[in-house]
Amino acid sequence: MFGKKKELKLDEPSTQQVPVVAPSPVIAQSTIAASVEPVIVEQNIVEPSVLSKGVVIKGVIESPGALHFQCHIEGEVNAPQITVGRHGNIKGRVDCDSLTLDGFIDGTIVCTELKAGNTAHLEGSIKCATLNLALGGSINGKIDIG
Repeated sequence: MFGKKKELKLDEPSTQQVPVVAPSPVIAQSTIAASVEPVIVEQNIVEPSVLSKGVVIKGVIESPGALHFQCHIEGEVNAPQITVGRHGNIKGRVDCDSLTLDGFIDGTIVCTELKAGNTAHLEGSIKCATLNLALGGSINGKIDIG
């Protein structure tokens, strides 16, 4: 095992045969990446829409994103999240998941969560799962919670 090493002379022909194995093909990483088409992932991020004081809207407003109002609206408003600021007022119907109110609404409200601040004033009918009314806020109308 640890005996003498056999010395091989270069000018003598060798009778020893060594098997030669062809190397297997190697696929370069760039080849793999080039053969795969890129996948484009679309993200539908909707920025909130803000309507400022002094704007008057009559009609239907629908949005896939959040709405923030400081204006006067007569009609219907549908969005996942609606905020009516201190100077905002809506006369009509409001449908949303979350409503934060610091202004005035006269009409019908259908939402999952209603947060009415200390300057909020609601008149009409409200249907919601949860209602949070701050001290100073007022509701005059029918309330259906559940």
